[in-house]
Amino acid sequence: ITHSKDDVLSLRSWLIPGASTREDLLFSLAQIPGVYVPSFYDVEYRPDGLIKDIRPNREGVPERVKKTNFDIRSDLSVVRPIVPLIRTVHDRFAVEIKRGCMTGCRFCQAGMITRPLRERPPQDIIEIVREGLRNTGYEEVSLLSLSSADYSQILALTRALHEEFAPKGISISLPSLRINAFDVELADEIGAVRKSGFTFAPEAGTERLRRVINKVVDEERLYATIETVIAKGWRTLKFYFMCGLPTETDEDLDGIVRITERAIEIGRRYYGRNFQLNVSLSPFVPKPQTPFQWHAQPTIEEFQRKYDYVESRLNKRYVSLKKHNIYESVLEGVLSRGDRRVGKAVYRAWQLGCKFDNWQEHFRYDLWLQAFAEVGIDPAFYAHRERTKDEILPWDHIDASLGKQFLWKEKEKSEQLVATEDCSTTRCQGCEVCDFREIKNILSIREDGEFVAPAKPAEGIAKDAHVANSRVRLTYAKAGALRYISHLDLVKILIQLMRRAELPLVFSRGFNPQPKIQLAPPLPLGFEAENEPVDIWLTDFVAAHEILYRLKSMPVNGLTWLNAEAISLDDPSPASDICAAEYRIELSTNSELRDIIWASVLQFQGSKEWPIEVTKKNTAVQRDLRKSVSRIELHSSEDEIVVTLQISLLNGEHVNPLTALRSIVGGRRELPQPSRVARTKLFFTRSHTSVA
Repeated sequence: ITHSKDDVLSLRSWLIPGASTREDLLFSLAQIPGVYVPSFYDVEYRPDGLIKDIRPNREGVPERVKKTNFDIRSDLSVVRPIVPLIRTVHDRFAVEIKRGCMTGCRFCQAGMITRPLRERPPQDIIEIVREGLRNTGYEEVSLLSLSSADYSQILALTRALHEEFAPKGISISLPSLRINAFDVELADEIGAVRKSGFTFAPEAGTERLRRVINKVVDEERLYATIETVIAKGWRTLKFYFMCGLPTETDEDLDGIVRITERAIEIGRRYYGRNFQLNVSLSPFVPKPQTPFQWHAQPTIEEFQRKYDYVESRLNKRYVSLKKHNIYESVLEGVLSRGDRRVGKAVYRAWQLGCKFDNWQEHFRYDLWLQAFAEVGIDPAFYAHRERTKDEILPWDHIDASLGKQFLWKEKEKSEQLVATEDCSTTRCQGCEVCDFREIKNILSIREDGEFVAPAKPAEGIAKDAHVANSRVRLTYAKAGALRYISHLDLVKILIQLMRRAELPLVFSRGFNPQPKIQLAPPLPLGFEAENEPVDIWLTDFVAAHEILYRLKSMPVNGLTWLNAEAISLDDPSPASDICAAEYRIELSTNSELRDIIWASVLQFQGSKEWPIEVTKKNTAVQRDLRKSVSRIELHSSEDEIVVTLQISLLNGEHVNPLTALRSIVGGRRELPQPSRVARTKLFFTRSHTSVA
């Protein structure tokens, strides 16, 4: 029960010398603050299924396991993360700027159990970002926390980051923003380089319900903030809402619709039909260690009614609605407040085949219900039942630092529509987390002093970053697992390597500036390449051999840098200049298949035309393979045949080489899966030369 990796790393030092049994090892671990060993605690149940008592079953273990805290200020974070070769959802360098949140949203478990608030010093954050970008080549930095806009020096921090990184085309992003923490100048800093989307989380549709959940936002301020963001150039907004919150009525659901309609009205006023609003609607799931841990979760039928109510009233022309799976949320409601008896159902569900449940195509709610039934558990007992104040909860022996009386008091205040202030900027609210000596809220502006950032607003990418002064053509080969990387992902990899090499790349202009690089026409998945060009435009001169040296110093499995040469800024791009390509197809074969392929190729070479139907963008089009394939050669051995084809890359003539070969062989014999397919040579129109 910890947030600290140091506690995990120190496990070995607590082991009893000579401990040889599993029991001895577990007992050693139980001595470490924050370590919970369930087998050392017995749970006694009442006849009605409620918990009667939770107590240790041996001496030497604590009655309550107390959470330990993580000193984020003494940790320099992860600066060498694993960088995937493919694009991922959060494809950016992330740095945690603070741990804990004192806003006090009553549904939020993370905000409750990560207290107190601890902020990293701005200078440390900037150094982490420098090192992280140097190691990853990402084009975006995300400042993570439960509420990043509440960081005490967020404006100065983002200005300093933009001053250093915006000229290099690196943008800064924050997770969803609290409306009350929004700042116009902060919006300018976030959107200085590129504008993708802006995310807000009102959570509830009316001010009354936002008071219930302690996320107080004045509606007029909400609309003013929306208009400010839209006026600053954001054409896509995203709103997060929850449904099924305690005391929610249809009037609160109408509030969700009202907020979206007002946002659409503002967005259309600025951008007409080019404005887009994305709305995410999620069912409420009560969580342990929160003021709402005693509340019942609505049933599936009630959630569905709420979904239908909201969806039927939204303007679908401008709103894209994403609804979280209700069945998943109800299952989460069972698991989140389940006791150890629910573990039997989890194990049985796994036996029945419940795996990868977060993937919709694998989620089987019927199998979960079967598992619950077979082990004698009623899911409604855990999900849809209201708890009383004196009920012993399954986690009462886990001390997350929050007092249970404080949580109950917050529940009562929610029913009275009374808000609780943020204690990091006002007075103590009595949550019992702090001892005000070692455990306390640590705000950077108090602890580190005021961080002075550049006075002028960030201007985004440097003006001279759009002007090319030199151009270099690199050639590379790709093989191995890299042949299964898509063309767009390959471009991503190359750009990240060039950023890591600190090359002064030229950027495009417009809404979403990108480095100016150009590659040869894309290859199908599974194809290797022996000599591929990539042109890069640079704002300053860097010798070609120096570029090659830098790139070779950052090896990627399957990628080999071959050559680099300076070329004229006026030379045509590879994509427009390449007219044909040579491909090599290697097939395992026998004498019969070898004879069939030889005969088929001879027939093809003797024909005047060879009609073929291919699919382009889901549309069938006709091609003459004799125009597409200008040369075909065969080389065979006892157990292998190598087919070399030269195929046109011009519009209206290109055909996938495997498709071409299968058409040539026709129905005489099905071709085996090639052991290797590679593009070996490219032919250029302008110079009538080839790259091989």
